[in-house]
Amino acid sequence: MKKVLLLALVLSLMVFGQVAQASTAQLVQTVEVVADKNVTPIDFSFFDKPAPGKLEFFNVKNLWGAGAGMIFYVETDKGSDWLMLGFGGGMVEIRLQNQKIALFSEKVESITAKTPLTMTIQDGKLTATIGSRSRTVAGVNTFTGNFTTQSIEGTLKAYQFTE
Repeated sequence: MKKVLLLALVLSLMVFGQVAQASTAQLVQTVEVVADKNVTPIDFSFFDKPAPGKLEFFNVKNLWGAGAGMIFYVETDKGSDWLMLGFGGGMVEIRLQNQKIALFSEKVESITAKTPLTMTIQDGKLTATIGSRSRTVAGVNTFTGNFTTQSIEGTLKAYQFTE
């Protein structure tokens, strides 16, 4: 009986070890996002091709005020969509635009290097986090690897999951 329990323990540790290895996030790019005060759309890329991953955005600066924003393009179970970050009144609101899902809004001052705005797509789910605020939405599969900013500057770190 002890041998069976020991074998079961060893096999379960091996399986859990493989799962933990599969979800390692590797930094692939740091993007210094620049913008202008005229709300001119400026495009950036962070992945070579669509993939799940994790994005961290910090050192955020709104150069315009109300109406400034960023769009991160994603692929969902329902087709192409975009993750809209709307800035105004000292707040940032995060929405999955085509699906009309408001994830949450938070004070922009909450976004720091220690508590970045984090967007993670893994296992068909999008999780957006700022500090202790977080929301997960199912049916979001990949970032396309591109985003557009309009008068929002900051630093973006892009991670891809490796096995």
